[in-house]
Amino acid sequence: MIPKYLAIFNNRKVKHIILTSGRAGTKSSYAAIRTDYQVVSDPHGSAVVLRKHHNKLRKTVYKEMIRGINRLGISKKKFAITKSPMEITYKKYDTTIYFSGSDGIDDTKGIIDEDKPIKLVVLDELTEFFDDGEGEDELSNIEATFVRGNSSGFQMIYLYNPPKNPNAPINQWCKKMEKREDCIHIHTDYRDVPVSWLGQALVDSAEAMKRADEKMYRWVWLGQAVGVDELIYYMFGDRHRQKPDPNRRYDRIYIGGDYGQQNATTFEAFGLDTYRKKFPGLGEYYHSGRETGKQKSPSEYAQDLVEFMNELHEQYDNRVFYIFLDPSAKGLAEEIRRATRAVRLDYQVFLRDAENDPMGVAIFANAIDTLKKLDIEYDSYCNEFELGRKRIFVRPEMLTNADGTPAFDPDDSVFYALPEDDANGEGLLKEIDMSLRAEQHSKAINDDLNYLSLKCGFGTDRYQFGATGAKTATEIISENSDMYRMIKKHEILLEDALRQLIQIIIRLGMILGNTLNPECEITIDFDDSIIEDKETERSRDRQDVSMGVMSLVEYRAKWYGESEEDAAKNLPEQNQVME
Repeated sequence: MIPKYLAIFNNRKVKHIILTSGRAGTKSSYAAIRTDYQVVSDPHGSAVVLRKHHNKLRKTVYKEMIRGINRLGISKKKFAITKSPMEITYKKYDTTIYFSGSDGIDDTKGIIDEDKPIKLVVLDELTEFFDDGEGEDELSNIEATFVRGNSSGFQMIYLYNPPKNPNAPINQWCKKMEKREDCIHIHTDYRDVPVSWLGQALVDSAEAMKRADEKMYRWVWLGQAVGVDELIYYMFGDRHRQKPDPNRRYDRIYIGGDYGQQNATTFEAFGLDTYRKKFPGLGEYYHSGRETGKQKSPSEYAQDLVEFMNELHEQYDNRVFYIFLDPSAKGLAEEIRRATRAVRLDYQVFLRDAENDPMGVAIFANAIDTLKKLDIEYDSYCNEFELGRKRIFVRPEMLTNADGTPAFDPDDSVFYALPEDDANGEGLLKEIDMSLRAEQHSKAINDDLNYLSLKCGFGTDRYQFGATGAKTATEIISENSDMYRMIKKHEILLEDALRQLIQIIIRLGMILGNTLNPECEITIDFDDSIIEDKETERSRDRQDVSMGVMSLVEYRAKWYGESEEDAAKNLPEQNQVME
């Protein structure tokens, strides 16, 4: 391990250890060695390694802990290494490294080891606990869960790469923890690691980014919170709210309703402005029985809605209302139908069910205006070349030959006749060269492509081809964290849906007489090739083989899709050298 970590390796007096770094800071390698050493050196204590979500344990921390065993120079035969459940047990002391996600509060409760209390808790990718979880509150609950049963020597290690924003919740939490006497914060970067460990190619890559974009280099490679240039602070004061135009007429008004029995009931009205291509808010109805002390029935809410629509119609002279309600609010929908039929209205009312898609709206739904703007800009770009072509104006006497035939093709768009009264006397031909605004158009299109990419959750530069060529997967992770996070959040939703689908298929198979295990472990391994650099990972594994950290059997099993038994059989006779 690097010298910066030596001072804390055997220090059990510090309760909280925060390890931050840029890329290649080796904090994960240290955590693996420290965790493995915990179970082999202390016969009375186990360890647990946590990530926010279960689906990335096996490919990240689980694999890293196995590598840590090799780095300690201990034979794997001294451990019981299982994938289901995901555990690593040191046979001599029966001390165990447990692995778990923290998707719910019950995920970690079952890990409490009564015989060998948890002495070490490692939280990897801590940013996920703040972005997708409860942040500081969740960390406190995890500590309270595992500290029980320990008289001394309990430690928690936190690992993360600092986000760009210095005011991000995790960065603020770190500053607060640094003030505690039982906490130490160590920050490293690739410059703290011997070049022979990393390889000169990695150092060259970091230095190349430093020359091209120092700010990005400081964040990616040095792990500094450099600030977020594009961060927008939304101010919700009245003076920042755009008021609807009272003199504007809207043909259609859309009302979204949220019905609550104990909670508030609201109706939000929006007008469709097809000319300005806007969807401004026009009015709001709000009632809370809990706040006012008076609960209203669905029929009363329906009557209030009719009065609300009458006011909007009188103000904006619309012909149609579209009302969208949650499909579960059938009672309120029926009362609205009765209320609108009971009186004569000067407008039509249509009820629609809201689309409760579990995946939410399309990722481009908030960027439709940008797409339309890009369409206009592209058309303008094309017209620029059509309208800006070279033109030659010719005096009338040059339009015909001596025999009276036309001197120019009448379909030629280059030559034009000068007006009869043109008396400038600048010659028989006048050449006009239009200046093309290609650079301005190109910049406008690229700016809006970046804005489109940002609105869709892909970060910036998603729809651009940089001058340096195609980007590596590492750059996609570091430079496009918005896209990375969006993919991860979608994977969480998809994994849950796929698990349920597979369980249903298993039950159907059992009904049809097949022998299936309904309690089997379901593992979904998403193809992360878009965000994980497979070639870099494979090169790293080859280096591990040459160092003796990974065996050839493990390498073949991983990269050729073989079982370890088949991989051992398929090894060439000269198996000491890997071609």
